[in-house]
Amino acid sequence: MIFNENKKLLGTDYNQKIQTKHVLIVGLGGLGGFVANALVRLGVENLTLVDFDCFTMSNLNRQLFSSTEVLGQSKVDVIKTNLLLINPDIKVDTQQRKIQSVNSLDRIDVVFDCVDNIETRLWLERYANDNHIPLVHGAIGGWYGQFGVVLPGSKILETIYQNKKSGIEKVLGSPTFIPPIIANMMVTEYIKYIFGIPETLINKLMLVDLKDHNYSIVFDKTKKKSTAS
Repeated sequence: MIFNENKKLLGTDYNQKIQTKHVLIVGLGGLGGFVANALVRLGVENLTLVDFDCFTMSNLNRQLFSSTEVLGQSKVDVIKTNLLLINPDIKVDTQQRKIQSVNSLDRIDVVFDCVDNIETRLWLERYANDNHIPLVHGAIGGWYGQFGVVLPGSKILETIYQNKKSGIEKVLGSPTFIPPIIANMMVTEYIKYIFGIPETLINKLMLVDLKDHNYSIVFDKTKKKSTAS
């Protein structure tokens, strides 16, 4: 295996747990590009990438695979090309469309929510719930980010977003340094989840304030009363 160095931390059953999972990443912007990069370098070999958009100048400050050479090109196609340079043996299916219009998906083991609008987030939570698979959620805006592992039946995103029309990213933007931090935290929680590590943020959301370096659980579905506002 190309990435045997990862076994030093993750153990001897690393290959089977990582390689056999089919990962769906929806949204290939600030979060999604870094998530895809990290997963492939961990050894994930089967990915489906969904994003309807193309690279623009406004992406250059924060999106890993954006450059002046790929402006106007499909994000899913550019990222697929780059992922194959990391590991030529992976299987990458691409869908340049909104996830709601994808007609069918192969068996998916986990969904990564890397989108920037609430309507699609809620759609992804329903999809994951209906297909009995975990959803790894991430969101960013300004100095802040949040992430956690949402399991079927918890309806966490429905709870926290039900009265909201848009997230803070629309107002505060997304600076260069926030997406890679939150994206890699999302991947970390996924790895902890599939390896059964007790400290995993299962049905919990961690809020990260990188300005003050404050990290707090703002939603905990495992408790009777949530701290979410």
